[in-house]
Amino acid sequence: MITLYGWGPVFDCPSPSNYVMKTDIQLQMLGLDFDRAIADLESVPKHKAPYVMDGDTLVQVSNFIRAHFERMLGKSLDAGLTDEQRAASWALKRMQLAEWGLQALAIQLAAKPFLFGDRPTAADASVSAVLISCATEFFETPLSDLLRDHTNLVGYMDRMTTQYFAKNRWPVSEMA
Repeated sequence: MITLYGWGPVFDCPSPSNYVMKTDIQLQMLGLDFDRAIADLESVPKHKAPYVMDGDTLVQVSNFIRAHFERMLGKSLDAGLTDEQRAASWALKRMQLAEWGLQALAIQLAAKPFLFGDRPTAADASVSAVLISCATEFFETPLSDLLRDHTNLVGYMDRMTTQYFAKNRWPVSEMA
C-alpha cells in the first residue's frame, strides 16, 4: 500500500505545492496505484511534504521518492533520453522561472507535446508542476502574465493537467 501525503486543490491549482504535484505526476507516470492523504508535517522528520509511505517505509523529498520507486520497479522516467537530453532535463528541472527561463522552456518545447517529444519524462513532471503553480489565476502576478504570453506553454500545462489532474483524487483538506 502506497500513500502520497501532501495537499489537494487550492488556489485553482491541483495542489498548492509544485513538489506535491510533481510527485503525484511521477507516481502516475510510473504506473503506481497509490492513495492520497493530507500531510501531517509534525509526524515526519523533515517536516515538509510531499512524503510517501510505501508499506512501512517512509520516503521524503520528491527526488528521493522518484528514485525509490524507479529502483523498486527497475524503470526510469528518463528512459530513452540521450545523454544530452538527460543533461538538459536536469537543467530544466532546476531552472529559475523568470522571463528568460520561460523563453528557454518555450523554445525547448516548441511544437512538441512534451519537453523531449511524444511522451512525458521526469522533466515534464517538475517543469509542468512549477508552471501550473505560476499560472494560477488565483493570484495575478507579472510572472503569470509572462507565462500566458507563451501559447505553447499554456497548451503544455493544459495537456499535463488533463492527463494527470483531470479528477481530484485528494481528500478534502482544511485549506479547501
